Amino acid sequence: MLNSRALALIITFSALAISLNLIRIPTFFWPGQYFRVWEIPIIIAFILFGFKIGFLVTIINALGQLAFFMSPAGFIVAPWGVILMLTMFLGVYVAQKTSKSKFNWNKSGSNFKIIAISQ
Repeated sequence: MLNSRALALIITFSALAISLNLIRIPTFFWPGQYFRVWEIPIIIAFILFGFKIGFLVTIINALGQLAFFMSPAGFIVAPWGVILMLTMFLGVYVAQKTSKSKFNWNKSGSNFKIIAISQ
Protein backbone atom coordinates (compact mmCIF):
# COMPACT_ATOMS: atom_id res chain seq x y z
CA MET A 1 0.00 0.00 0.00
CA LEU A 2 1.28 3.43 -0.87
CA ASN A 3 1.23 6.26 1.61
CA SER A 4 0.39 9.86 0.73
CA ARG A 5 4.07 10.82 0.35
CA ALA A 6 4.65 8.09 -2.23
CA LEU A 7 1.48 9.05 -4.11
CA ALA A 8 2.55 12.70 -4.17
CA LEU A 9 5.99 11.73 -5.48
CA ILE A 10 4.48 9.52 -8.18
CA ILE A 11 2.05 12.22 -9.28
CA THR A 12 4.73 14.93 -9.29
CA PHE A 13 7.34 12.98 -11.23
CA SER A 14 4.70 11.63 -13.65
CA ALA A 15 3.40 15.13 -14.38
CA LEU A 16 6.95 16.36 -14.93
CA ALA A 17 7.78 13.46 -17.26
CA ILE A 18 4.55 13.92 -19.25
CA SER A 19 5.14 17.66 -19.62
CA LEU A 20 8.72 17.04 -20.78
CA ASN A 21 7.41 14.91 -23.67
CA LEU A 22 6.99 18.16 -25.58
CA ILE A 23 10.74 18.90 -25.57
CA ARG A 24 12.67 17.26 -28.38
CA ILE A 25 16.27 18.10 -29.22
CA PRO A 26 17.31 17.07 -32.75
CA THR A 27 20.29 14.74 -33.02
CA PHE A 28 23.11 15.77 -35.31
CA PHE A 29 24.23 12.22 -36.04
CA TRP A 30 20.82 10.73 -36.95
CA PRO A 31 18.59 13.11 -38.90
CA GLY A 32 14.92 12.80 -38.04
CA GLN A 33 15.60 11.46 -34.52
CA TYR A 34 15.46 13.41 -31.28
CA PHE A 35 16.84 13.36 -27.78
CA ARG A 36 13.89 13.09 -25.44
CA VAL A 37 14.25 14.47 -21.94
CA TRP A 38 11.20 12.80 -20.38
CA GLU A 39 13.35 9.93 -19.12
CA ILE A 40 15.26 12.20 -16.73
CA PRO A 41 12.54 12.57 -14.04
CA ILE A 42 11.82 8.84 -14.22
CA ILE A 43 15.44 7.89 -13.60
CA ILE A 44 15.70 10.46 -10.80
CA ALA A 45 12.59 8.97 -9.15
CA PHE A 46 14.07 5.48 -9.51
CA ILE A 47 17.45 6.43 -8.06
CA LEU A 48 16.06 8.49 -5.17
CA PHE A 49 12.97 6.51 -4.19
CA GLY A 50 13.36 2.98 -5.52
CA PHE A 51 11.90 0.61 -8.06
CA LYS A 52 8.24 0.78 -7.02
CA ILE A 53 7.93 4.55 -7.43
CA GLY A 54 10.09 4.59 -10.57
CA PHE A 55 8.02 1.84 -12.17
CA LEU A 56 4.71 3.51 -11.37
CA VAL A 57 5.99 6.82 -12.77
CA THR A 58 6.99 4.93 -15.94
CA ILE A 59 3.53 3.36 -16.31
CA ILE A 60 1.70 6.65 -15.72
CA ASN A 61 4.02 8.39 -18.19
CA ALA A 62 3.24 5.74 -20.81
CA LEU A 63 -0.49 6.20 -20.24
CA GLY A 64 -0.02 9.97 -20.45
CA GLN A 65 1.81 9.58 -23.75
CA LEU A 66 -1.10 7.52 -25.06
CA ALA A 67 -3.68 10.03 -23.82
CA PHE A 68 -2.05 13.34 -24.76
CA PHE A 69 0.38 12.62 -27.59
CA MET A 70 -1.51 10.01 -29.58
CA SER A 71 0.09 9.15 -32.88
CA PRO A 72 -0.45 6.27 -35.30
CA ALA A 73 2.40 4.39 -33.65
CA GLY A 74 1.29 5.31 -30.10
CA PHE A 75 0.20 1.81 -29.13
CA ILE A 76 3.67 0.52 -30.01
CA VAL A 77 5.77 3.39 -28.67
CA ALA A 78 4.31 3.55 -25.15
CA PRO A 79 4.81 -0.15 -24.22
CA TRP A 80 8.20 -0.10 -25.89
CA GLY A 81 9.13 2.90 -23.72
CA VAL A 82 8.17 0.93 -20.60
CA ILE A 83 10.41 -1.96 -21.69
CA LEU A 84 13.27 0.43 -22.39
CA MET A 85 12.88 2.11 -19.00
CA LEU A 86 12.93 -1.27 -17.25
CA THR A 87 16.20 -2.15 -18.94
CA MET A 88 17.58 1.25 -17.95
CA PHE A 89 16.48 0.55 -14.35
CA LEU A 90 18.36 -2.74 -14.49
CA GLY A 91 21.50 -0.99 -15.75
CA VAL A 92 21.34 1.69 -13.06
CA TYR A 93 20.70 -0.95 -10.38
CA VAL A 94 23.65 -3.08 -11.48
CA ALA A 95 25.90 0.00 -11.62
CA GLN A 96 24.85 1.03 -8.11
CA LYS A 97 25.47 -2.44 -6.69
CA THR A 98 28.82 -2.99 -8.38
CA SER A 99 30.28 0.44 -7.61
CA LYS A 100 29.58 0.53 -3.88
CA SER A 101 32.67 1.67 -2.04
CA LYS A 102 33.87 -0.28 0.99
CA PHE A 103 34.67 2.98 2.77
CA ASN A 104 31.85 4.79 4.56
CA TRP A 105 32.37 8.47 3.76
CA ASN A 106 29.73 9.58 6.26
CA LYS A 107 31.34 7.78 9.18
CA SER A 108 32.19 10.11 12.00
CA GLY A 109 35.78 10.16 13.18
CA SER A 110 37.30 9.65 9.76
CA ASN A 111 40.81 10.86 9.11
CA PHE A 112 39.76 13.06 6.20
CA LYS A 113 39.52 16.77 6.85
CA ILE A 114 37.95 19.46 4.71
CA ILE A 115 40.31 22.33 4.02
CA ALA A 116 38.90 25.68 3.00
CA ILE A 117 41.22 27.92 1.03
CA SER A 118 40.45 31.61 1.23
CA GLN A 119 42.05 34.35 -0.79
